[in-house]
Amino acid sequence: MGLYNVVKIRMTCPKCGVEVGEFQTKDDSFDTLYMEQVDFWTVREFHTICHKCNAFITVKIKKEKLAELTLADYNISYDK
Repeated sequence: MGLYNVVKIRMTCPKCGVEVGEFQTKDDSFDTLYMEQVDFWTVREFHTICHKCNAFITVKIKKEKLAELTLADYNISYDK
């Protein structure tokens, strides 16, 4: 298991609808990974596993502009 940064944001699982809130990112927009909390708009991609249905949820940016993004600027997907 390597180092990663943490993204804390509340959203519902796209598969089962339960609230999830702590994601991991290994995004390359940071020189090193410190296991620190970062804002979601500073990274291109983050992911978690739903604690209810075990879906692997990936949140990935739709466009490359990282300044002042909202969650609507990201695609949200999951693996069965």
